[in-house]
Amino acid sequence: MPTPPGIIETRPFTRIWDHLGLKVEDLLAMQNECFLQLKSAPVISGCAGARKMRFSPKSIASGKSGALRVVFKYFEQFQIVIQILVYPKGVKESITSEDKKGIAQAMSVIEFELERRFKRNSV
Repeated sequence: MPTPPGIIETRPFTRIWDHLGLKVEDLLAMQNECFLQLKSAPVISGCAGARKMRFSPKSIASGKSGALRVVFKYFEQFQIVIQILVYPKGVKESITSEDKKGIAQAMSVIEFELERRFKRNSV
């Protein structure tokens, strides 16, 4: 079995996750689901390759269609998943163009930093 990728949470992801009152067990279940969808979750246009998946934590009584949306990006070359954003469907129906622009910019900065750090460590 391949080693799962490393995970990095952005501040917005962590802040919202905590605000929703979700448990560690929910986080681990979401991360496992994310691992299964690293390359198959739908890519969000205009978000530099970020993907969106549905997740229904056990602590929230809701089916997948009405549960949470998790936005993440898998940097395969670095074996790292960036957890970008999480939101309940009822609170936010879709990602705005302003959100997309911010996500794309953040992913560009993160990719640059990952490349710099991995290059430095490989020398």
